[in-house]
Amino acid sequence: MELWNSVIERFSDILSNKFLDIEIWRIAVAGIIIILTIAVRKILVNTAALLIKKFSVRTKWVIDDELIVAVEPPVKLMVLIISIYFSARILGFKVTDESFSGHIIRSLIIFSLFWAIYRTAEIIARMFYRVSKKPIHIWMTF
Repeated sequence: MELWNSVIERFSDILSNKFLDIEIWRIAVAGIIIILTIAVRKILVNTAALLIKKFSVRTKWVIDDELIVAVEPPVKLMVLIISIYFSARILGFKVTDESFSGHIIRSLIIFSLFWAIYRTAEIIARMFYRVSKKPIHIWMTF
């Protein structure tokens, strides 16, 4: 039992040390969050996509299925950005509008949003093209 207490005390001392003025335990927790996010994000995104696909199967349109596939990579990036945000907060960085880390997080979010728009633009354009080719009397029957 004495050995166990000694190991725990030593481990506690190591985690309370600092590297680049940040406690080691904070670095470890931030790393664990990012590693777990990378490991679990595919499962999370695929599960969400499957749930959405169950609803989209009920529609006649194929476009909604294409949109789900197109948005999947940007959503995976967004999940990673959220974990980076929390990791930065745990590391003690101030993630505000004026801070450098806040600018980086916000830039990554904007990038992933525009990436999603870019990936869906062609699909939406095809949808509008198909709709524009239909006769007008179909739209007047509401």
